[in-house]
Amino acid sequence: MDIAEHPRRASAGAMIGRATVRAASDGGEAHVTVDLAGAVVGVGFGPASRGMREVDLAAHVLAAYERAAAQAARLAAELPCADPGCPPGPAGAH
Repeated sequence: MDIAEHPRRASAGAMIGRATVRAASDGGEAHVTVDLAGAVVGVGFGPASRGMREVDLAAHVLAAYERAAAQAARLAAELPCADPGCPPGPAGAH
């Protein structure tokens, strides 16, 4: 392994650690922000959420989460692996 690869992977690791994805439910009732591991880092509600029943609002939060988590997984798979032992290329290719 070329030592020059380490700085690139370290910067990729830092980028992965800070990257987030935000997605909204279809009607904008809820939006969820996740990190690239799919962990929720934020939840918010749009004007369309006013007066909604809690069970309906929960369904919109879940829909937004599923959309954000799927986008985060796709993005994470496209990024290079941050582990110095990984071969070059996207993490999802290994």
